[in-house]
Amino acid sequence: MRKTGLVVVFLAFFSAGSLFAQEEPGDLINWASLELNFVGYGVRYERMLSSQLSVGANFYSNGGILLGSGTSLGVGAFVRYYPWTGNFFAGAGVGYHTIEKADIVNNKDVIVSTTGIAITPEVGWRIDVGYKGGFYVQPGIRVPISFGAMDDKDGIQNEVRFTPYLGLGWAF
Repeated sequence: MRKTGLVVVFLAFFSAGSLFAQEEPGDLINWASLELNFVGYGVRYERMLSSQLSVGANFYSNGGILLGSGTSLGVGAFVRYYPWTGNFFAGAGVGYHTIEKADIVNNKDVIVSTTGIAITPEVGWRIDVGYKGGFYVQPGIRVPISFGAMDDKDGIQNEVRFTPYLGLGWAF
């Protein structure tokens, strides 16, 4: 029990240090981007809490703004970790996700949807173009893992989507 208390105190101290870290003058803490992939788009806002940790929110749609066969829509919050205070990052998000796809129910072709929460691991690279700040490019891969109820089926269903993307954004 005592070890658990020490671990909690250590984690609280580490988190507080990251959350209230002082930025150096001229550090860029706001990063906004438009993300494009083969079949969709998204928008993202990220705020740096320290040189290695950020939080943010995103919205994305694969297959267009309107849902139809084989499309998905998601909105959520995320955290990213930049392990070498460089541009490579690993992150995870949680949020709402819905997927619609063609399926066969009772020997009929129908569109079914899975709606619920999604846990989204992600990796990528943020590349500043030119001077520090301003325009940047961000290639990455996210894998939304959705858990939710599917139309016309009982119980919880899950879906996994592998989504490479290219972000184009502005730091300020």
